[in-house]
Amino acid sequence: MGNRDFIFPVVLFLVAFFVWTLPIQVSHLPFGEGDAAWHFGIGDFIASHDRSIALLPSYIGYWYYLFNPVLGPNALEYPPSNHVNYAFMELFTGDRFVSVYIYKAVTSFLGVFAVYFLVSRLYGAWPGFLAGFGMAFSSREMLTYLWGQQPTLLSISLVPVALYAFYSYLVSAFEGRAKNIYLYMASFLLISQYLLHIQGVIVSLTLMGVFALLMLVRHRRFPVIALSPVHIAVCAALMAVVAVQFFSIYFGTQLDVGTSGGSPGRLFSWGIDPKLQEGSYPEFYFSFAHNYGSIGIALPRIGDVLPLMPFILLGITFAVLRRKSQDLLLLSWLIGVYITLHLDVFLGTSIPRVARMLVVESQLFFALAAVGAFYLPSIIKLNLDRQLMKLGMSVLLIAAIALTIGVGSYGFMKGSYSELMRISPAEIEASGWMAANLPDDSVIYNLGTISYPKMRFMHVLSQRYMNNKPEGFALANSNITLIPTHYVFDYSDLARFSSDPKASRMISELEGMEKNFSGTRIYDRNNIRIYRVGRNA
Repeated sequence: MGNRDFIFPVVLFLVAFFVWTLPIQVSHLPFGEGDAAWHFGIGDFIASHDRSIALLPSYIGYWYYLFNPVLGPNALEYPPSNHVNYAFMELFTGDRFVSVYIYKAVTSFLGVFAVYFLVSRLYGAWPGFLAGFGMAFSSREMLTYLWGQQPTLLSISLVPVALYAFYSYLVSAFEGRAKNIYLYMASFLLISQYLLHIQGVIVSLTLMGVFALLMLVRHRRFPVIALSPVHIAVCAALMAVVAVQFFSIYFGTQLDVGTSGGSPGRLFSWGIDPKLQEGSYPEFYFSFAHNYGSIGIALPRIGDVLPLMPFILLGITFAVLRRKSQDLLLLSWLIGVYITLHLDVFLGTSIPRVARMLVVESQLFFALAAVGAFYLPSIIKLNLDRQLMKLGMSVLLIAAIALTIGVGSYGFMKGSYSELMRISPAEIEASGWMAANLPDDSVIYNLGTISYPKMRFMHVLSQRYMNNKPEGFALANSNITLIPTHYVFDYSDLARFSSDPKASRMISELEGMEKNFSGTRIYDRNNIRIYRVGRNA
């Protein structure tokens, strides 16, 4: 093993670990959107009760209440892999928040090493490092991680590794000496993805199918079935056994909510029009310039300069011109990602699900840019030292990444989720009190907590059902309506801005509601008051 094989992964890890853990370095309080609270809450329940679960606790099951016709109410909505891992982090470290968030950060940036591994195995350590370096600052992955959709991100991060295992098997089969160990590795990786999130499996199978088709067209034969019939059958059986066990979890409920079936006109565009997800995703999530960098010099009739675009186009050109097996894999990756990003047209998949798959594009584009930069000297004819030219192009690409998306991603991560956007120490204390003192079946109406994610973290930390909208007590997809047993009046954040006219007005409105409220006050600390209502008030 060369020095680069050791140094490059270490450098990538140090860079990624420093940048991706910035939110937890800035504050040890939990952060994220509703998904972050939901996933954290399941692992937190497992850790606090020190046992695995076959059903969701009712306060989490009621949250979405996607009644499963096979498994019934409160059924698991995902295989338990990630949630058990969160619980292990809590139990092994004795820490409730920091250890889980470090685990989430590390497993969220594993795509850095998956892309590095694939590209370095196909084209060498330097291109692999360049691709991994880009992934270390990939803002689309960072957004997915910050929002709390880490299971999806981790599953998709395994795509390059699964693709390489299948590539190694298929190439060896076409050479007449099928290395079946790679077939088993690809199968186990697909199983791992399935146990994390099904979207990763869909992406991997799509890319593998395209590569198999291109190899068939190139060689005009397909020796796989003749060479490995038993091994294929065993792998298929293993995957089927796992798939059947969790089939009802994935397909027993209506998982996709939103617009289904995209317009055929979308086939003539690469990405997703942000208007299709207005209100759900910020517009910059879909922007090439934001995710891959731009230089703010508006050229006439061109717009801002996109420094990575030439490298990406060079990578595609190189693969098309050379067309070796690894180049066909790169082109399969390109075609497969296009198919994946248009599953709303091909299969009627909802646009929100397709939008989550955009992280696959980042893996592809940084790989193409790395290959394009490193192998440009192989295409052009200049009387210069080739190695020196490759080094120069590599430095140019690193600079382009560092000075555009690198600087932006660092600032974005450091400034994400300020103290006000996270559940506060006062709210954590109140949640702990509710967990210790309120009945398990309590139904809590929250008033005053300034954001939905903060309220949801109070929900899962109190391990009691909580909502902040009256219609939230009529549970979706069921005929169940919950009656509040407790009310929370949360002034803790508003009190910090009492001099602000808007905050002052909100405090007055909340105080008016509380004044006319009939119930028994059972908690009053740090500007948070809890009342018991109903027969026992």
